[in-house]
Amino acid sequence: MSTQPPVDLDTITPVTPQHAAYTIEPSWPSDVPAYGVPQAKPKDVPVQEMPPLARAGVDLAKWVLVIVSGFMIAAVAVLVWSERESLSLAEAGYSQLSSPGASTETATAIKELIDRLDAERKAFREFWHGFAQMVLLNLLLPSHGDPGLRIRE
Repeated sequence: MSTQPPVDLDTITPVTPQHAAYTIEPSWPSDVPAYGVPQAKPKDVPVQEMPPLARAGVDLAKWVLVIVSGFMIAAVAVLVWSERESLSLAEAGYSQLSSPGASTETATAIKELIDRLDAERKAFREFWHGFAQMVLLNLLLPSHGDPGLRIRE
């Protein structure tokens, strides 16, 4: 067995690809011919008509999704409309507040009005948020009542 001499790390020169003994050029085909590949066709799956009860369940699920979607669209539309209206009222109040001919009493009244509008807008948003949350939770996660309260036959 031959032992190799120790390597001095200070005198080692790194080898770059230009100095390497050989280089490997990456090559891959840009086009792959598929002449001999057979075309695959999946087997036909036998389809049976749904029983009436299962079909009613599918229809019920579709209608629930339509109702939930309609409710969400209506709730968002009401919120957007109310925000737009309250912002225009607040903007009008701010423009009157910043007008040069406004007296101190008028400015105080307008400031109180703007504060009430902000509080009302916040309460309105919280109401619709709670209402939408309650309706969606009851639609998507209905409770089945207390299992201990069953009607005896």
